[in-house]
Order: sequence, then structure tokens, then C-alpha cells
Amino acid sequence: MTPHRSSYKKTTFLAAAAGTLSLVLSGWLLLMQSIGIPWTGLSFVLHPALAWGSGVPLLGLALYGYAIALGGVLALQNDVKGRAHF
Repeated sequence: MTPHRSSYKKTTFLAAAAGTLSLVLSGWLLLMQSIGIPWTGLSFVLHPALAWGSGVPLLGLALYGYAIALGGVLALQNDVKGRAHF
């Protein structure tokens, strides 16, 4: 495997992983105003401004990560077909 393909695969995987983590965290913050941790008995009540102020940027980061992953997949596909122009 050529070095640039390996680099593109790593970048694509990491961007998809970061997008998924950001999507999960943003969904957690936006959907849960009261976060309870069952095994500790602790409960955190988030102010709506804090939840929205941190959840919406994380949602944007998730979309950005998925866009980078999509670009990496398309670039790898074009490289395999021999149509890539690096």
C-alpha cells in the first residue's frame, strides 16, 4: 500500500470516529437536560444555555468530521480507479 493511501485511510477513519463521538456527545447534551449517573447517585442539571451552547458546536464538528471522512472515501475510491490527480 502506498504511503498516501495509508495516510488517507487513517485520516478518513479518525475523522469518522471524531464525527461519531461528537454526534453522540451533542445528542447527549441536547437531549438530556438532567444527566444522572446511576452507579454513583450523582445528578447534574445543565442550564439550557450551557447545553445548547456546547451541543450545537459539537453537532457542527460532527458534520465537519463526516464531510472530511466522505472526502477521504471519495479520494481513495478515485485513487483505486486510477482517476486521482494528486
